[in-house]
Amino acid sequence: MIQSLLVSSDKGTKRLDVSFDSTIPRSLIKKDAAMELSTLKRLLIPKQFVTADGKKIVCDKVCDLIVEIEGKKIDIEGFIVDELPTPLVLGALDTVRLLSSLTKSPRMPL
Repeated sequence: MIQSLLVSSDKGTKRLDVSFDSTIPRSLIKKDAAMELSTLKRLLIPKQFVTADGKKIVCDKVCDLIVEIEGKKIDIEGFIVDELPTPLVLGALDTVRLLSSLTKSPRMPL
């Protein structure tokens, strides 16, 4: 499922195509989209993710983002990668937080 959502950070706001992937725990953002929206931060220890098709992705940078859907906003960390099917892929943890905010249930601590 792909949705066009407002994504904001310290450099501005932009509507991005966002896909949802329950096979990865954290959210990933394409490097070019991240650089346009946010100041990138280098991770002290790179993180490694494995996609549903078994591809390993190593991330050494992250950025802070705000994703908005139906007037609700959540803050996420976007791990920077070179290639993705959409500019932003919401991982399982952020997808659960986003869906929880839409159903008006209390925010689950992470």
